[in-house]
Amino acid sequence: MDYISEWNSAKEQESTLVGKLSLVHEAENYLKEENGVVPTVKELAAFTKMSEKELTGLMELMKKK
Repeated sequence: MDYISEWNSAKEQESTLVGKLSLVHEAENYLKEENGVVPTVKELAAFTKMSEKELTGLMELMKKK
C-alpha cells in the first residue's frame, strides 16, 4: 500500500471514530434530558444500535479527555 492510500485510510478511520464519539455524546445528553438520569450502557446501545462492548470502549476514550 502506498503512503497516500495509508494516509487516506487513517483519515477515514479517524473520521469514523470522531463520528461515533459524537453520536454517543449526543445520545447520552438526549437520553439524560428525556429521562432525567444518565443512561445506562444498555439504554445507549438500544438507542444508538451499537454493541455494549463498542460503547464501553468509546466511553472509556471519552473519559480520557
